[in-house]
Amino acid sequence: MKRLKFTIRLKLLLLSIAVLSIPYFGFEYLRELERYMQDALELSLADAARAVAAPLNERADLFPDVDANANALYVHDFTHPIQLDGYDDDWLSYLSWSDTYTEKPERPAGQGDTLSFRIIVSQYQQYIYVFLHVKDRTIVYQRPGATTALDNDHIILVCTNAAGELEKYYFSPAAPGSIRPFLYRKHMDEFNIEYQTAEFVNNINGELQPATDGYNLELQIPKIMVGDRMGFIVADVDNARTRKPV
Repeated sequence: MKRLKFTIRLKLLLLSIAVLSIPYFGFEYLRELERYMQDALELSLADAARAVAAPLNERADLFPDVDANANALYVHDFTHPIQLDGYDDDWLSYLSWSDTYTEKPERPAGQGDTLSFRIIVSQYQQYIYVFLHVKDRTIVYQRPGATTALDNDHIILVCTNAAGELEKYYFSPAAPGSIRPFLYRKHMDEFNIEYQTAEFVNNINGELQPATDGYNLELQIPKIMVGDRMGFIVADVDNARTRKPV
């Protein structure tokens, strides 16, 4: 009799545990289903956004605040920060939105490869991020000690500031890795003669890395430093001896 009572109690205990576990497993199932549906919806929305953005990329005339006759840089909203390292890992899902610019007129045969670059601009929180890939078979860096020289491959960020004044920031690399831009400030001496000095900028961060067919430049720029106009100039030097821009 005692063994029978013990067996009944054991069965009741196991049945109680099974009954109590049903809500837990049901909740876990619903939570996993919700996570799956959210991921599927996110992917679906991303695909739909890319499908809509692709044809609109070349239709500046549809946007009233954009000059359709000018090359427009569209700033894409990112939902995640960018790791500033000079590589395109963080941009792979967005490179189809990039714009490509080619040297005009193109170089005649025998005078070197025509320079071209692709660029994409994004924003996240208080920063603007830029990824720029330059196609250039020969990378010419600064001469040792020439920290503000421009007789080498370099990139110029041209933008208006908050006051509407034009600023030019020069990215002139001495080697791969971190790079900070400099700008030129005009001054007047005691004889009222104008001269200029180069000053490095500490709140714009950049990373430059070689690529198989050129190099990448990745930038982080505070939004407050950029007004309503922004563009880039890519300068190419192919001969490290003559250092003549082509």
